[in-house]
Amino acid sequence: LMKHPEYNYRHVRAVRAGHVISIPLQGRFTEKDIVEQRYIDSVRDLPVVEGSAEQIGREIKQRLVRETEKRVRYAGNLALAFSGGIDSFSVALALAELGMIKNVEAYSINTEGQGSDWPNAQKAAKYLGMKLHEIRASKLHTLEIIPEVVHLAELYKDYDIFCAAACYLLGEAMRKQDVSAVLTGDGANECFRDYTNWGCFA
Repeated sequence: LMKHPEYNYRHVRAVRAGHVISIPLQGRFTEKDIVEQRYIDSVRDLPVVEGSAEQIGREIKQRLVRETEKRVRYAGNLALAFSGGIDSFSVALALAELGMIKNVEAYSINTEGQGSDWPNAQKAAKYLGMKLHEIRASKLHTLEIIPEVVHLAELYKDYDIFCAAACYLLGEAMRKQDVSAVLTGDGANECFRDYTNWGCFA
């Protein structure tokens, strides 16, 4: 996009969650040619689930499996960014439900052998029978990539940079393995109110 002759800052805009912006790359284009479309259902459009905790749990599981299946249907060399926590483990369970757990390889970061997620990732991968790759990242290399991470992600809060750096390191390793699609568990903490120890919820 940056190489397009018509590119300039008047066409820079924020993309709303659940939406994609289409811009024609052939010939000249005007403001009316830039189209915003929703690519996933809004939460407001989804039917309300009522019932017992068990019924709601079953419905959440069914939706997770259904949405995971949509994303893996046409994926090529598929990988899972895996910490062993509730986020990525939920996706792994959905893959197991779909009978695809043996077709997906998981990747987890272990910074100089001291990564706090690594023991959990090992236990969870063994439980699921999933192949797990250990990405050994040095503290020096992690610090070296921070300027590039900030530039690419345009994030400036400490925790956001921390998460983006982890994704960058995972991406480096996955590219060497010709991975073409990556599943992550982003969002599960928000859905399941798992941030209680951060003081986000009463």
